[in-house]
Amino acid sequence: MEASAIHETAQPSRFTVRDFVAAGAERLCVEVVVADGLDHEVDEPMCNRPGLALTGFYGHFAWRRLQVIGNSEREYLMSLPPADRRARLKALFDRQAYCLIFTCGTDVPEEVAAIARTAGGVVLKTKLLTREFFHQATFVLETLCAPKAKLYATTVEVAGLGVMMEGAPGLGKSETALGLVKHGNALVADDLTCLRKDVAENILYASAAEVTRNYMEIRGIGIIHVPSIFGVTAVRGEKQLDLVITFRRIEEVTGELDRVGADRKVRTILGVDVPQVVIPVSAGRDLVNLVETAAQQQKLRLAGHDAVKELDARLCAHASSANPEKRINEHVRTERNTRNHAGQQIRTARPPCRAFRQGRVALRRGRRGGEGRQRRKRQVHHGADDPRGRARHGAQGDRQRSAGQGSPGRA
Repeated sequence: MEASAIHETAQPSRFTVRDFVAAGAERLCVEVVVADGLDHEVDEPMCNRPGLALTGFYGHFAWRRLQVIGNSEREYLMSLPPADRRARLKALFDRQAYCLIFTCGTDVPEEVAAIARTAGGVVLKTKLLTREFFHQATFVLETLCAPKAKLYATTVEVAGLGVMMEGAPGLGKSETALGLVKHGNALVADDLTCLRKDVAENILYASAAEVTRNYMEIRGIGIIHVPSIFGVTAVRGEKQLDLVITFRRIEEVTGELDRVGADRKVRTILGVDVPQVVIPVSAGRDLVNLVETAAQQQKLRLAGHDAVKELDARLCAHASSANPEKRINEHVRTERNTRNHAGQQIRTARPPCRAFRQGRVALRRGRRGGEGRQRRKRQVHHGADDPRGRARHGAQGDRQRSAGQGSPGRA
């Protein structure tokens, strides 16, 4: 049984200026000057510098974005006559601008605040430089508008990987997470996991709900505060999701499990495929050890080490070395069946290893030696009856007779 989604949004999330201020309270150092329009929805999660709009040119004005007033824009406004300055500011809000953000720690002129209150807008200020505010605000806005999901699952950082454990209630997810924390791993979320999609990288990040962060519920013990018992290093705020482990009762998966591990499963969440491992649960199984081993196995696979493929290659090499002639015949048969795309000529593959070449040479030598021995046996046994033996004996007799005629003294 996989974790059911409580709330899942594949489309970008909607949020207000109030959410933006709350999410960037520490990172952006934002201070609210005029709060009349804090509940206005952010139409486009980006920042814009309205330099041209302040000069009176409103073509392609990005009013849906947050308007950032830096030193250049502020100095330009202060250089205008008061009547023109008020007219330019009022024109911004008339064209549906809803939020002005003053950077570099500058004071907001009172006339700007008055016009914003009249228009029902928002005025913020921050001590960050303009370029720093743009950089930090981009991360905050992407986090707020990212696709999100909430699952009934427990997430732990194991061996540096984010591992989410899902399954039916009562299978021991929280107890397994507690055992993993005691082994030096870190808790991310218990029972309820909040997932956020990074659209640019196409990866998922897991975290806990703000209300239940750093807490666990253990049957028979109750609610525990993990940092107080195991230290602050035993918890993580957010972690990339690398592996999904699904707990299922052993009677539910009988005949479905791949004992070798060659069958790779994935769990698709918010359009992202995450590797999945199904672990059967029964009395006496050490789930903590199994989850740790599964995480370390996944870490090796990410590094390029595949135990299934390596063992398969070793078994094939062992079987081939036990019968070299069969291995050669199979290789020759493969060569004959492998043709180029035009089907004109057979491609000859290079022998795969030194053992193969040595076995082939030995086989050839053995065949040649056997043919020579068979030829000599035919000559000895058949003698003159063999045409090849007759020709050979006749040539020797001619040489002997010619030698006897040429040496009368020896005769």
